[in-house]
Amino acid sequence: FFSQAKPIDLPTSLSHGLRGDLKTWLRDIYANSYCGLMVASVDSEREDDFRVKLTQAEKDKVRYFWAGKGVTCLSNSQEYDEIVDLATVFAIRRLYQDDLVPYFHPTQDPELW
Repeated sequence: FFSQAKPIDLPTSLSHGLRGDLKTWLRDIYANSYCGLMVASVDSEREDDFRVKLTQAEKDKVRYFWAGKGVTCLSNSQEYDEIVDLATVFAIRRLYQDDLVPYFHPTQDPELW
């Protein structure tokens, strides 16, 4: 289930340049949670490949941790918000780079925007 290759074109702000606490959070919380989500998302035909199968209740707990509204849920984590913000800015800038150039050069006349 890890069929994606390691990205080689991430900016420093999303790799080596991350603050230490975000790096630690990604390694200790997010990575483990992601592995759990992938295991919880495996279809029943592939479950036989695993030594331990999750019960439906355990799968539901993993999914709730990712998308729930509880105070300890991943989606309510400040670190999660910061990583999502950084990744979103990177993706939007990459996708719409040509269209956004005027906004990143404040010396240009705002009337041109």
